[in-house]
Amino acid sequence: LGEKRQSGWKRQKRVIYMTKYKVLDANEAVARVAYKFIELAGIYPITPASPMAEKIDVLSSNGEINFFGNRVKVVEMQSEAGAVATVHGALQSGILASTFTASQGLLLMIPTLYKLSGEMLPGVIHVAARSLSTHSLSIFGDHQDIYSVRSTGVCMLSSSSVEEAYHMAMISHLSSIKASLPFVNFFDGFRTSHEIDKVKETNNHVLYRVTPIFKENNLLASGAQMEAYSVEDNGKGISFNVYVYNVQEGITIDYKTGDSKLE
Repeated sequence: LGEKRQSGWKRQKRVIYMTKYKVLDANEAVARVAYKFIELAGIYPITPASPMAEKIDVLSSNGEINFFGNRVKVVEMQSEAGAVATVHGALQSGILASTFTASQGLLLMIPTLYKLSGEMLPGVIHVAARSLSTHSLSIFGDHQDIYSVRSTGVCMLSSSSVEEAYHMAMISHLSSIKASLPFVNFFDGFRTSHEIDKVKETNNHVLYRVTPIFKENNLLASGAQMEAYSVEDNGKGISFNVYVYNVQEGITIDYKTGDSKLE
């Protein structure tokens, strides 16, 4: 949105095609979905959720684009608390963001989960559920971590297979945007996260468009209209039309000239 009118904005239409079947585990399936819906990922490795963050990093490094035509910004922090704080800050700035975690990592996110719920921010946390470490280090599959965050107010979706995890990841991102609420999408660590299975993908063409909106003769766009529509199912899978304001906290913008300065 920093480009000026004379640089020649044009409406963009892009079509994304997904193949019918893929063989992959739940971590990769969820990561592939999350990458398309987000603009920033705050990551920190923890077993058994690390492959999700790694896949996001690989996709970004390889130049993969999301539904908005951009590469996802990947930020590795010093802990899970820092990763979710990065997501929190991004969401407050109007940037769609997500993170991936398990076990004690999810517990470190609890203070921020309360903030996400209270501020009604559309973030998604993907969790490969695992037991908590108490008297000894345990990496067994369990739902102790999930049960520990029920009181934070986040919405929760669960899946029990690789394909369910794939589709629930889509639902969690779409639902969080539609309801403007944080979602935790979780599935069993190891049993599902590392299970390799054949996944039937959505096989949808998604038509989307980003249109800058100018007021009167301003040189700088006041915002952008973002639209997406899944073609084969007549918008049942994906359908949204949102307006994003071209604003930045602490910055005064002159939309007539395109100049900006610190407040």
